[in-house]
This record gives sequence, structure tokens and C-alpha cells, in this order.
Amino acid sequence: MRGRTVQMTVDKTDTIGKRMRAWREARGHTLKGAAEMMGVNQTTLVSIEVGKQHATQHVLEQFVEVYHVDAHWLLTGKISEPVMDKIATMECYVSRELNYLTEQARRYAEERQRLLRIVGEDGKVYQPRIESLGKMIEAVNLQIKVVTDDLKSLYNVNIEPLMAG
Repeated sequence: MRGRTVQMTVDKTDTIGKRMRAWREARGHTLKGAAEMMGVNQTTLVSIEVGKQHATQHVLEQFVEVYHVDAHWLLTGKISEPVMDKIATMECYVSRELNYLTEQARRYAEERQRLLRIVGEDGKVYQPRIESLGKMIEAVNLQIKVVTDDLKSLYNVNIEPLMAG
């Protein structure tokens, strides 16, 4: 319609350059480091990120190769179906793994508590097993932390920049 103004909300990743910057920064890379990895001039990368210059095919190809980013998302800001499928698969895997590890830690803790209750009867017999279970609980808790960090990474790095477009 003529004469009608449409107001749009512009997010931080509404251009290819802004998506490149968001993706690079989410991985903790500097402009200099990214330019070196991509084999492009740092000034060129800055110009693309701030919107003063359009990315050439070569720069786009290098970015996709170096950062393993979905080219469809980089160009359009929309997540392609194969990427969504990978995210859903990864989310399902991480969730199952976290549930398994949590249950394993619970079982180890129960066994340790059971042994501690009877340790008064013959402490020397059960002490090695109690120590072993304590170490196994620590190992499982470390695995839970790794899986939890992976899950956080999945949402904080892989999904949020993608969903912003």
C-alpha cells in the first residue's frame, strides 16, 4: 500500500557481515585471527562485517570452510532443514546422555551410602569399594559437566546466533 510505513525490528544479525561477526565472536576469534585462518585481508573482513563492503564468493567460501557454518544461514539468516535436523538429533543425544549419566551417578551414590552404613561392621573389607565408588561418582559428575557444557554450547553458540536471523 502506498503511503503506509512499515516499521521493522532489525536484529544484530540482519546482514551477512553481521552474521559473520556474530559467528566469529561466538567462537572467541579476533578479526586478525579470523582473517589469517581464512587467508583474507583483515581490512576486508572488517569492511564486510560493518557493512561497508559486500563479501565476495571467495570470502564466503573461506568463512564457511573455516567456521563450518551453514552457507544457507550465512546468506539468508534462516536455518536450513538439514541443520535443524542435526540440532534436533544432537539435542536428543545430549539429553539421553545426561539422563543416563545422572542415573548412573545416583546409583553409585546409593551403593556408596549402603556401604557406608555397613562399614561399621567390617570397615576394612568395604573401604576399597567405597573409595572406588567415590572416584566413579567424581568421574560421572565430570562427564555430566562435560555433557551439560555441550548442551549449553549447543544452545548458546549454535542455536542463538542462527535463530536471531
